[in-house]
Amino acid sequence: MSSIAPQIHEKTEGETRLLSVDFGSSASGDDERTGKLSSGELLDGAVTVATQAKSSDTTVDLTYASNVVNGTALTINGRDALVGEVAQFTAAGGTDGTTYTISVSAQTNATPVQTLEGFAILKVEEPN
Repeated sequence: MSSIAPQIHEKTEGETRLLSVDFGSSASGDDERTGKLSSGELLDGAVTVATQAKSSDTTVDLTYASNVVNGTALTINGRDALVGEVAQFTAAGGTDGTTYTISVSAQTNATPVQTLEGFAILKVEEPN
């Protein structure tokens, strides 16, 4: 079970991109997504997003907004994700040539409550 989303997202400095981190798992349990939610468990509450690491020492960092748990069913990398299984956010800014590791955490509706963390990779690159 990997806690890093399998794809590398890309954007330019001027774009604002919607990113999604899938915490669910396939019915067979053999997929490569984070798969951190237990059967019947859903994300519940605030989504926290932060830059965990970056490939260069830059002065312009990413900004994050619209941090939410999905309110509708989505298809993420070919998997049908139920409501409450995906953390979503927008990322803006960044520095050309920099790859960012983004930490995404959310609490669940489990008793006791769990706080789960996943990661997304975002590369900021301007066209040549």
